[in-house]
Amino acid sequence: MRIVRSFFLFSLITPVLCMGQQQPNPDSVRAAHARDIARASEEYRNKVFTHADTLRGSVGPERAWWDIQRYDITVKPDFLTKTAPGSDLITYQVVSDDQPGMQLDLQAALHIDSVIFNGKEKLSFTQEGNVWHVRTPKQKVGSVNTVQAYFSGLPHESVRPPWSGGWTFAKDSLGRPWMTVTCQGIGASLWYPCKDLQYDEPDKGGSVTMIVPDSLVGVANGRLQYKNPMGTVRRPIMGGRESYQQLLSDPLCRQIRNLPRRLSGREGTS
Repeated sequence: MRIVRSFFLFSLITPVLCMGQQQPNPDSVRAAHARDIARASEEYRNKVFTHADTLRGSVGPERAWWDIQRYDITVKPDFLTKTAPGSDLITYQVVSDDQPGMQLDLQAALHIDSVIFNGKEKLSFTQEGNVWHVRTPKQKVGSVNTVQAYFSGLPHESVRPPWSGGWTFAKDSLGRPWMTVTCQGIGASLWYPCKDLQYDEPDKGGSVTMIVPDSLVGVANGRLQYKNPMGTVRRPIMGGRESYQQLLSDPLCRQIRNLPRRLSGREGTS
């Protein structure tokens, strides 16, 4: 009887408690939202834009003449050194005869090591902050060509994943390596060279190839194309390596910028 009475009493009190909770005033919510918009607008009006801001956010002459068709990214994350070197094979179509050079974006402390045009010609380049100016040969309008940018260095680490951008080198609850990258806000150039501008989508998709220790599994967006053994690496606890390639066949927007999603221990990986 005591249990029944307690339940009955709780049933009577609960509606009273719910009625006592004040719902937010719609006018107050709208007013707060308006204040936030006004504050952000004021900050934008007073912001002094730098040359770096212009290079990052504008369709400048080194971006306008080529249209992204495809990204084929290869990355080799290393849990012990907290590095993730790799390359990006960029396929593009020439859309203008005005070709002052090519702007690629890659954020410090990563750096481009070399750029190869159409698989044969090594191109020269200069660095200007997070922008890399590549000297490209004259190309015919309508032609489809490639540049492959090889990169290395220390990637930026996320301080509050996934809400802040960067690589995460952590361990799961069982003590196994867990590596991932988040870059939705800060941009894909956080971890690989690209045209880091939202308007230019890779019309023909792309792929991500992850070279990882054979004790880990590489998971990314798209459909798994292959998993190949890569041979033995002479490092403690590493053993051999395996290569995972994920294919993304549809036109992409910034979704390709968030790869690879996860590199983790075999058991429990989804």
